[in-house]
Amino acid sequence: MRTRGHTVDVLSSVQIPRVAVGEWRFSSLLLCWPAIARRLRDYDVINLHGPVPTMSDVFLLLAGARGRVPIVYTHHSALAIRGLERIYDVYNRLHRKLATRADLILTTSQHYATTEAVAGGPQARVVPWGVDIRSATGRPGHDGPLRVLFVGQMRTYKGLEWLLPAVAGRPELALTLVGDGPRRRAYEQTTARLGADNVRFLGRVPDDVLQAEYAASDVIVLPSVTQAEAFGLVVLEGMAAGCVPIVSDLPGVRDVVAGAGVVVPPRDAAALRAALLEVAADDAHREHLARLARMRAESLGWDAFVDGYEEALLEVAHRRCAAPLAAGGARRRG
Repeated sequence: MRTRGHTVDVLSSVQIPRVAVGEWRFSSLLLCWPAIARRLRDYDVINLHGPVPTMSDVFLLLAGARGRVPIVYTHHSALAIRGLERIYDVYNRLHRKLATRADLILTTSQHYATTEAVAGGPQARVVPWGVDIRSATGRPGHDGPLRVLFVGQMRTYKGLEWLLPAVAGRPELALTLVGDGPRRRAYEQTTARLGADNVRFLGRVPDDVLQAEYAASDVIVLPSVTQAEAFGLVVLEGMAAGCVPIVSDLPGVRDVVAGAGVVVPPRDAAALRAALLEVAADDAHREHLARLARMRAESLGWDAFVDGYEEALLEVAHRRCAAPLAAGGARRRG
């Protein structure tokens, strides 16, 4: 947006202190609100991302509902933590109500555009995330096992409890795990217990190493198990590199694949293993899916993403400015 001539400032948890209690994060936004509210007066439009408990909800409550500066709210996903479904169901419904205080809602998939749309509320529009489209390179053939890549945090909702048993003991499959997190040690122990010598953990890696892993892999896998996985940007990155996506049947995630890969039920190691082995056994089918995946990724480049956001932000800013002018007033532009 800056390269297109817009002034963009970012306000995040870096500037707004948070209190952490285990996995829980509590923002001090409410305490900082008077100073933040004064800063907001100089802007033409605000792009708020959420849901972030005690942050996006507080912001919508205090600044939304046709306040001084219009808000475009980007909704990422419903919150979901296993064992706390009832609590988060209440919170998600509350946040959905607060989101109607925005002037426009953006989502990354049609599923969330549908669920966030409320009668009498703002429009919910789909603008998928984008991906860097690098020059296509020939993927050398190989006679070894199917090279499967997972990229993400080592957390329960990512579904590694089902991925590791799916590949363990299968010489046709070789799994590489990129990423770190609180469950990594437990997953390494599970791998050892299963005797899965076809699994390797790389931990966190720099971007050049990650790009090399994408280029060297046949499949990008995302076995997540809750709606906390709303899109799967790593899947799109793998597709851009020519990897076949094999993902859980979750809202948003399946929209990314859009027929260019394989979708399996969450929490089903047998179905995941069957999908991987089917792709491993059929070179022609794998190459066909890889071409479809690359084409799908090419339709979701960053330029298309920025176009969608620029259009939405300008539309809302101009719409708000036009209202007082139509009534004979005027508004200072920040």
